[in-house]
Amino acid sequence: GVPVLFSEPHYLHGAEELVEYAEGLRAIPKKHKSYIVIEPLTGLPLEGAKMSQLSLQMVTEPKVPLLTNITTGIFPLLWTQE
Repeated sequence: GVPVLFSEPHYLHGAEELVEYAEGLRAIPKKHKSYIVIEPLTGLPLEGAKMSQLSLQMVTEPKVPLLTNITTGIFPLLWTQE
């Protein structure tokens, strides 16, 4: 099987080598950070969002033609907002 990894979108707060593996990643804290707003008197949640990214570990595999020339690394597949 292929290892599946979860993180914050665009590897927000992640290691630089994760960000450098895929072109076009640029973490924007206001856009990619999960948050929750709590009403201070009652403690009730007023608003919130959970951001997560699904990534796959890519490795060279001689038996699979599409995977013979790839660089080993963590490939971001998609990110979601709940």
